[in-house]
Amino acid sequence: GPKLFPRMTGLPLKERRNRHVVLNRLVGLDGAAALPVATLLEAICRAIGVKGGLLSNSDGIPLANTATLTEKADRIGALVPQMFRRAERYLKPVTNDSIHCIALPMTDPPLLLFSGDEIYLAFATAAGQPVETFLPKALEITRELDWLMGCRAVVR
Repeated sequence: GPKLFPRMTGLPLKERRNRHVVLNRLVGLDGAAALPVATLLEAICRAIGVKGGLLSNSDGIPLANTATLTEKADRIGALVPQMFRRAERYLKPVTNDSIHCIALPMTDPPLLLFSGDEIYLAFATAAGQPVETFLPKALEITRELDWLMGCRAVVR
């Protein structure tokens, strides 16, 4: 029906658009191509101006990473979902909302972590890099990527 379709697909019923086009436009790419995850992650890092990135699933398994985070990919991938789960558990009574971003400025390299429902992104930033410049864009990219990589249906 008209209410269920948008919830399942993320697409408005009247507008016809391709979610790959939306994500590609956000990261500065042309077209509607579904890029390999590693290529897309590189484009995301360039678009928001960070040194490197890592994409992991909700189990903490790295799905893609840039060369900057290759050495620490397994440890960061495993850490990020746990950090969000614990932060939400402790902060939920205070915030009454989900947490979508955690900054770790004192790590080497400084990390900025983003959470979706199905995926997690970790970005290596430069020391002292102001996150306010790319935070809204990174949140929007995380939402689109989470939708594209999320589970739409289970058929039994």
